[in-house]
Amino acid sequence: MNKLNCAHTYGYETKTKRIDLELEKTHHKELFCGRTTRNKTKNGHNQRIYRGEKIAKGRVSIRKQRYPYQPGDIVLFECKKYTVKGAQNKGAYVKLAELSKPVKTGDIKILRYGKGLKVV
Repeated sequence: MNKLNCAHTYGYETKTKRIDLELEKTHHKELFCGRTTRNKTKNGHNQRIYRGEKIAKGRVSIRKQRYPYQPGDIVLFECKKYTVKGAQNKGAYVKLAELSKPVKTGDIKILRYGKGLKVV
């Protein structure tokens, strides 16, 4: 014991004693968005309003795979020029900025790379 008359215990010991004495838990650790446990949904008031402003906008993903067509490339599809917006389905399809549906990579031809140089 120390001068404050308290002792160090582990959580499982405290929980066992609390259950034996039929005591309610008097505090809890608050998790993200006001949840107190991760395995239950909390369909209630959104607790986000009580936290401060977000500092970062979220997780930044690091691209592990490079595809032949990159955003910003100019390609030819059905005799018209289009700008590549991104790759889909592991590079099998390419999303074009001017079209709503993705097109197969075999149906397009590169006209100009948007970034960097390509050595042939």
